[in-house]
Amino acid sequence: MNQIKAVIFDLNDVLILDKPGYQAPEFEHKFFKRMGVSLNDEAEKELIKKENGWSDEQFWKFVGNGWTAAVPNRELIQVVKKIRGRGIKTAIISNTSGLIMREKINQYFGEDITSLFDEIIISSEVGLLKPDPEIYKLALTKLGVSALDSVMVDDSDSYLMGARLLGITCFRFTDNRRLLENFKKIKIID
Repeated sequence: MNQIKAVIFDLNDVLILDKPGYQAPEFEHKFFKRMGVSLNDEAEKELIKKENGWSDEQFWKFVGNGWTAAVPNRELIQVVKKIRGRGIKTAIISNTSGLIMREKINQYFGEDITSLFDEIIISSEVGLLKPDPEIYKLALTKLGVSALDSVMVDDSDSYLMGARLLGITCFRFTDNRRLLENFKKIKIID
């Protein structure tokens, strides 16, 4: 295996987790999924508002309520810091709404997000969705690394397919312990 030069993380259900025991109501789950796969999140927001008879204030209140069930994966953020300390680049690729996510994540992990990640690629901002290999190619180009020198971590095996097609080493995230074991195997961390 080549020396790893970049590790790319998914955001939701990897770096941001649900509070223990939380089960999102079906509408909330569909709402955030819908916003996440929209490539025009402003238009999608307006459509959702119209369908539900919501004002702008009600839309953002719903978004805020959804965030109360989320917690940062602080253990994994500490791993990100170690990885960066070794000179390995880090990035996020997320099928999410930049409209909802961009401002929220800026200080979400307790510090400026740019101190943790070299690149943050949000699907609605780049017009690409995982598992399209093009979103991974974009990340590799921005990071200045090759697929064979990179790792992708995502909770969705289907999203990892596009990365695998390019030759990126992929790990399906289930929990921190297993991910750290995989990182140790390929010598990203000790």
